[in-house]
Parts: sequence; structure tokens; C-alpha cells
Amino acid sequence: MDFAAEFVPLIWEEKKTATTRFLKEESMSVGQLAETGTGTKFEATCSENGGVGFALLEITNFETKNFGDLDLELAKIENFSSSEELKQTLRRFYPTIQDSDTVHVFHFKLLHAVYYTRKC
Repeated sequence: MDFAAEFVPLIWEEKKTATTRFLKEESMSVGQLAETGTGTKFEATCSENGGVGFALLEITNFETKNFGDLDLELAKIENFSSSEELKQTLRRFYPTIQDSDTVHVFHFKLLHAVYYTRKC
């Protein structure tokens, strides 16, 4: 699963322990993760750094929600100060998303961090 560079340090510091994805606009590998469920281990990558792996994560919980129902509790888990900030950030990645669209929330824990000096 790929993460934007801005989220890498938050994952390393365990300040971000979930990621919300709109699977209609994601790669097949993310969709496959949704099918495997909790306990699945996966490499977190950062395409902004050539797709280098930066962590090994494990899915601890998985849920679906309507985009319009994203709340403050989830925002805080994702290290945002409000649900609106979370939604604005998601709209950067998924510009066509609507309040009625279903999103998938992957809760995860950091098993192993891979630190490097290049930006990401």
C-alpha cells in the first residue's frame, strides 16, 4: 500500500494508525488487502521516493463507511484535527469522491520501520 510522503513520519512515530481509501480509484493490491482482512501484514511504500518500502504494517481492523460520515474519532486516528481536514485531504487524492461514496478504513499497527535519509 502506497502512502504520500507527508504521512511517512507520522506512521514511523505511530501517530497515524489508519488510512482511508476510496477503492474505486485505488490499485488492485489495495483492493486485495480489503479482501484479506485483519492480521494481514503488508509493506508500506512511498511512490514519491521511488516506491521504497518504509515500514511493515499489520491490519488490525477494517471497516467501511460513507465518505460523508467520516467523523472526528477517525480524523484523530489519522492524525487530523477535524473530520473536515480529513475529508479535504482525501479529496486531494480522490477529487471525484462524493458524500454517498463508500470508503474503506484500514486500521494498522507498525511492526517494523525502515528509516532512510531521502525525502519521503
